[in-house]
Amino acid sequence: MEFDLWGFSSAPFLRLPASPFGFALAFFCAAGVFGWLALTAGTFRRLTLRQWLILFFLLALAVFLGQTFILRVPANILPPPGVPFEPQRPGLALFVMLPLFLAGGWLGVGPALLVGLAAGLSRAVWETYSVITPFEYALLAGLAAWCLRQDYRDWPGRLLRQPVVTGFLLGALAWLLLVPSYFAYAATADLTAWDYVWSQTLAGLPVYFAQAALAGVLAAFARVGLPAWWIERRTLRPPPYVSSLNRKLLFTLVPLFLFGLGLL
Repeated sequence: MEFDLWGFSSAPFLRLPASPFGFALAFFCAAGVFGWLALTAGTFRRLTLRQWLILFFLLALAVFLGQTFILRVPANILPPPGVPFEPQRPGLALFVMLPLFLAGGWLGVGPALLVGLAAGLSRAVWETYSVITPFEYALLAGLAAWCLRQDYRDWPGRLLRQPVVTGFLLGALAWLLLVPSYFAYAATADLTAWDYVWSQTLAGLPVYFAQAALAGVLAAFARVGLPAWWIERRTLRPPPYVSSLNRKLLFTLVPLFLFGLGLL
């Protein structure tokens, strides 16, 4: 295990995906992130001058923290099949996701997406060399901001407004992004490719989980220390699944049906 205080020493570099699936995945990730940004454009129009300054600060901080204070953990990673590339051990950037959570709690979903893109770009060009990494971090930032700012009054809504809970939840769900992003750099779809993807996922999942969980814990302290900056929902609404009798039945019976299928 090694600790790198400064990770900007190498030359920036990006690798293109190794398969048509990889290019398609990069296209759809980019379309999803920029489409989400377009839907949240109103957030930027409502920002005050102080909030714009905070946004610029968080953008710079995200790039900086993306490649500083990096803990490199040992991992048994296989090289991508058919690609002359030596994978490096995953680097756990301890504070890279903190600006994402702060942007979500302080500014909104749109600013959080931008800060996530900045953090992911920093990680991509100096660490993972993957064109998909910026969109991974942007999507995680957008989901974190939505969880922290949603206004549902049921107990899941109350839990998701807690940064610690959101951090642990997003860290646990990171594999949904990691598996396809690693598969994008496998030139084939045979068993050797799946071995490569699985080895990368096993190495990367603890990194993403630790980054998201630590960011959630630190954001909780920031929420306590600067409560006036954090979003505070004064009026809460019922969640969609209790707004009508049909939805109550739908959200109750469908999970029970799927659970029964799983038991069979």
